Amino acid sequence: MKRKLTINLIIFLIGLTSLIIISQSHKELNETNKEKSSSFISMMVENEEGKYTEKSEQQFVKDDYIFNSEKSGCENGGTLAWNSEKQKIEASLITSDKCYAYFDKYDFTKSCLYGYENNMACDIVKKNEDTLIYHNGTIKSSDIIIDAQDYSYRYSGASGIVNNYVCLGTDNNAKGECANNDLYRIIGLFKNDKGHYEIKLIKDTPYEDEDAEIEGQTPSGKGYRWSGLMSSNYKNTWKDSTLNTVTLNQNYLNSLPSYVQDNIMKHTYITGGNIFDNIQKKYVYETYQNEIKNPYLGNIATEEDKTYDGKVALMYVSDYGYGAYKDGWTMRTLENYLNENIQKNNWLYINDGNTYEWLLLRSSEGRDNAFSILNVGSVVTRNVNNIIYAIRPVFYLSYNTILKSGNGTKLAPFRIA
Repeated sequence: MKRKLTINLIIFLIGLTSLIIISQSHKELNETNKEKSSSFISMMVENEEGKYTEKSEQQFVKDDYIFNSEKSGCENGGTLAWNSEKQKIEASLITSDKCYAYFDKYDFTKSCLYGYENNMACDIVKKNEDTLIYHNGTIKSSDIIIDAQDYSYRYSGASGIVNNYVCLGTDNNAKGECANNDLYRIIGLFKNDKGHYEIKLIKDTPYEDEDAEIEGQTPSGKGYRWSGLMSSNYKNTWKDSTLNTVTLNQNYLNSLPSYVQDNIMKHTYITGGNIFDNIQKKYVYETYQNEIKNPYLGNIATEEDKTYDGKVALMYVSDYGYGAYKDGWTMRTLENYLNENIQKNNWLYINDGNTYEWLLLRSSEGRDNAFSILNVGSVVTRNVNNIIYAIRPVFYLSYNTILKSGNGTKLAPFRIA
C-alpha cells in the first residue's frame, strides 16, 4: 500500500513539474513584447529587402516592427496570436512544439490587418471605400505619376459619393444626423514621423465666430482677412497673421468640446509659399511638390516662415486639388477647376455659387497675396489685408483616436470616443 502511494506521489510530482514547465513557457512567450523569447521560439524579422532572417532578442526593436499573425505559427499544430489589449503574443500549444514568430517592418495597413492597432484610422481604411485613394506613386496618366507619392490616403470625388463625415458636437452620445455647425469631413489620413496615420479634418461649413468682432461680410456670410485684423504693417506670413493666432488657434479652438480639443494634435504646417505659376499653372502633383516639398520664400519671408507649429490652420492648395476625381488631376492648371465637370466632382468645392474661400498658402511674389478659391472653383491669389473671404478650419486628430459609432455618411457621421 505504501509502495502504491509512493508511485502515485511520484506521478503527481512529475505532472506538477510538467505543468510548471508549460506555465513557465507560456510566461516567457507572453513576454516577447518585452524583448524576451522562450527556447522554442525562433524570431524571424523582416529586413529592408522584404526577406526574413532569424534574430536574437537583443537585435529586435519592438517599436519598429509588427507581429505578422498570418506567417507566424508552430510545426506541430500550435498557433501564435497577438493580443492587442495586453500587447503580447499568446500561444496555443497541443504538444511540445517549435514555433516561429514573424515580425514585419511597421506598415500601417499591415498593422490594421493583423489587429496590432485598433483606431479610427484603421476603421476608415477597412471600409475600403473607392473614394479613399492611396497615394503611393502608382496612379499614372500617360506614364506620368499624378498622385502625391506621400503614402497618404485622400478622399477624392463628388460630394454625394464621398462618405467622410464626422460629427464633433457637444452631445457625443447622440446618433444619426448632426447639427450643420458640428459637421466635419475627412480630407485624408497622413503619416506622421512615427509612421502612424493622423486624420485630417476640415469643417464642412465656413466658420463664423458669433462672440468676437467679425472682419466683414462675404456674399454668403461672415468672413475674414487672411492677415487677420487690418493693419498698415501686415504681411502674408502665417505666423504673423491674427487669423492664425487669434481667430483659429484661440477663439475657434476654445469653442470646441473638450474631448475634441484633447484629440487634436499639434502639427507642423508648411507655410513657406511659392509663386503663382508654380502653383496654379501645374498638374496637381507638381502643385503638391512646390507647395509642400519645395516651397519658395521669395524676398519677404525668412527661413522661420517655412513652417508653423500649431493646432488649427486652413487647407493646402494641393488638398483642394486632390479632392477632385482622378481625371481632374490631369488638368494642367488649377484654373481649370472652374470647369463644371470638376466642380461637380470635387467634394471640397463649396457648390453654392457664392462662397470665396482662403487657403493656407502664401504667394511669395511679395507681401500682399495668398491663395484662395473663387466661387466658380478656380484657384487664384488675393490681397491678404483687403479681401474678406470665408474660412474652413483644418486640423489633425491623433492617430490613436477611437471610432465610437457611425458609417461616415451625412445621415450617420462618424463619432469619436
